[in-house]
Amino acid sequence: MISFDYQENLDKELAFRLMRIQDLAREGLVDPGLGTLSVQAKLLLEHVMRITPPKTIKQGKDRVRIDLERIFRPLDPNKFRSESIRKLIRVGDPVAWENFSSKQREGELAQTQAIIPNERLHRANRDKRGRAYRNPRPRMVTLKPDQVVLKQMILASQANVGHAKAGWVRAYTELGGDRAPEWVKRHFPGKGVFQDGRKADNPFIAAYNQTGWGKKSDEAQRIMNAAIKGRTNAMRSYFDTIGKMIAEGKLTPFQAQQAAIAEQFF
Repeated sequence: MISFDYQENLDKELAFRLMRIQDLAREGLVDPGLGTLSVQAKLLLEHVMRITPPKTIKQGKDRVRIDLERIFRPLDPNKFRSESIRKLIRVGDPVAWENFSSKQREGELAQTQAIIPNERLHRANRDKRGRAYRNPRPRMVTLKPDQVVLKQMILASQANVGHAKAGWVRAYTELGGDRAPEWVKRHFPGKGVFQDGRKADNPFIAAYNQTGWGKKSDEAQRIMNAAIKGRTNAMRSYFDTIGKMIAEGKLTPFQAQQAAIAEQFF
């Protein structure tokens, strides 16, 4: 969960920095919108969505394919010198394969089972982050005739790429965010919950990522913390930059913008 409650939790640096930006806005030094909970929450959610994996759709699709192939090991007959092995792979008879592999005492094919890829084995061979174990059990291979099933599984799983990011889309969109990539927005509204307390006595905004990644993965908490730290640092840097401009007698960008607008009318 990401939540803000900057009237009751002033010990939190993020809330403190938000109030400092509000101070600048009241003095007419920066755009008043920058001091609002709405804008800073939107920027934070944009950050957390950006660093929630995967970074790109290609990275996500590649990860899906690599993980499924690590579990089910599709064999390419052309990579083997032995014609008898190549034939076993091409024909795809699981009984014949078991007779062969059970007699192998060592090597990559020894004691392997020829299987038809399926979701049960897929789930059984993934860790809590959803990543494939490096040493699947049982040791599986997928022979040529059944590799079409594996390809279908890969395509189906790749269609879900962006699902974890989309856990933030509902809250981000409610706050006016419009920079989510299309491969994330396609999952809208996603498995996310948005609580809008901006009109409460103690204003707050809460966003929950209810995807399997958001609820179960330790990585989710790490990424949330990283995003909050990043937004806090950005607000601190912005405050310091404005302070330096004031000390040097310079107009802030907002003041310069307002002056340019005024010149058009006077």
